[in-house]
Amino acid sequence: MLRLASGSDRAVFVGDLLHSPVQILEPCCNSSSCAAPGQAAATRRRILERAADEGELLVPAHFGGAGALEVTRAGSGFTLGRWAR
Repeated sequence: MLRLASGSDRAVFVGDLLHSPVQILEPCCNSSSCAAPGQAAATRRRILERAADEGELLVPAHFGGAGALEVTRAGSGFTLGRWAR
């Protein structure tokens, strides 16, 4: 994971933290690559919370296509926001 800031713009490159957009909607869902499932889910939730609260653009490594997306809070969870290219 890598965070980047330029002026008021913020982005977080999440690497292996997310393998599917489903994990944004359901951060407790792990992939078969998560060696420590409890820690992976807790870390995922913490990163998504910060991205949503601070307006960080989320840059996934494993989603199909190119681009980044906004994450917003939806009750106690999250929802996919606007995609940026």
